[in-house]
Amino acid sequence: MIPESNRSCTAPTASADNSPAEAVEPHRLAGAKSPVRSGTFSRCGRFFLAGCRDGSIPIWRIGPGRRPRLLVGHAGAIESLAVMGRGDLVASASRDGTVRLWNPRNGRCHAVLQGHPHPVLAVASDARGTVLASADQEGTIKLWDLAPPRPREAWKDAAEPVLGLCFSPCGGRLLSGHADGTVRVWSLASGGVEALHEAHPAGMRAWAASPGRRWIATGGEEGWVRLWDTTEGRCVRTFQVGKHPIVALAVEDEGGSPLAFDGTGRMVQAGSTTLLHLRAGSRIPPAQTGSRVSLVASGTARLVGAAGPDRLVRIWQHDR
Repeated sequence: MIPESNRSCTAPTASADNSPAEAVEPHRLAGAKSPVRSGTFSRCGRFFLAGCRDGSIPIWRIGPGRRPRLLVGHAGAIESLAVMGRGDLVASASRDGTVRLWNPRNGRCHAVLQGHPHPVLAVASDARGTVLASADQEGTIKLWDLAPPRPREAWKDAAEPVLGLCFSPCGGRLLSGHADGTVRVWSLASGGVEALHEAHPAGMRAWAASPGRRWIATGGEEGWVRLWDTTEGRCVRTFQVGKHPIVALAVEDEGGSPLAFDGTGRMVQAGSTTLLHLRAGSRIPPAQTGSRVSLVASGTARLVGAAGPDRLVRIWQHDR
């Protein structure tokens, strides 16, 4: 039985105000063939990869006027991307029920991981890039060894869609975020749930992990953003961003300062409780029915990428 103390999180302790934080948008990346549903920066921060609704993965070198190179092979929308190890491979999770491993340099598919009978919504790699986790719409989490690629084990604790996965930096734990608003902490040694946190009472809408896997941010229907310490496997701060659902998040390694998008065109830096001012022409279109907005932070520079239903990727640098 899970201890009662592990089953809930603290109430919101901070809220967003209207103090401006300057944001400069240096680049707009065009060329995606369909709406973008997920994204990630390369390990070096010089490239951006997007997962699109048509199953393609455009890769841009960040800069003005750049056109993307396309990775093709999936037959369904790309819901999650993960850069593995030093960046030699990228994993993509698709609604076609597969996970693909790609060589981003030559665009070749290194392996196709099959075994999920339902759409795959999340994928994550450990710090060394030797173990991969994937999760599907019915709550099944699969672990894969990658040298060579082969299935390792499968876990399931509830039949709820898994929105996000993240290994702890040391690789001993895996955290999973579920649509019913819960966060589970799994032990890789035992394959069991160490802790179950009831994070968002109205349901979870957004999940983000920092590039170094130190922090996780979760966003709920009620407008809360929660910050999680992956090493300790617990919620450390809660922010009341507003009254609208949180539909996209990004979190950085330094201080775990989350950026939250509430679907109305408003971006809030929850960690400093300030409204992030986006200049004219750089605002993110509000999420539409059936569409998705994606945010992602770079691990090497103060870069944030945002993409959504208009097929554009916006890259800007901001100061906290």
